[in-house]
Amino acid sequence: MDYGKMTLDEIKKGYKYDKEKDAFVCNHCGQIFNIGQVFQIEGNFFMAEPAVMKHISQSHSSNLTQLLCSESKYNTLTQNQRDLLAMFYSKMSDKDMAKKLNVTEATIRRQRFTFREKAKQAKFYLAMYELVLPPLYNKTVGEPVSIISMEAFCTTLKLFQPPA
Repeated sequence: MDYGKMTLDEIKKGYKYDKEKDAFVCNHCGQIFNIGQVFQIEGNFFMAEPAVMKHISQSHSSNLTQLLCSESKYNTLTQNQRDLLAMFYSKMSDKDMAKKLNVTEATIRRQRFTFREKAKQAKFYLAMYELVLPPLYNKTVGEPVSIISMEAFCTTLKLFQPPA
């Protein structure tokens, strides 16, 4: 799976829409669900998008399971962090998680807080990256755009700040 070519939404859903094929494609196994085709699953009939969603839950347990178990270089979570996320997803109580992991409930709450903070950092980084990425390459001309130094950039920003 090439995460670099997928949107965040496609990674979260576990499938993507392929315009060329006019179909939804499972990220995990590549199974294709053509638009306009009806799929029979367990005696019920589904259009393409609901069918790929049902496929993921049946064939791959869940998209979260696939992401947590992924051997991708982008999955840098420790086994303990993966286990905790799976427990959070299962709605297990803090008390039960603490008992299962032989830690205190405060440790579980602290880890949940840490995950939220990391998610905020990731959003912030992604926002900056998406703002910076398009100007780095001028697609109409096909040449790199000149890049100023970080010091010059920050100095320029300070010029537009209101006086204190």
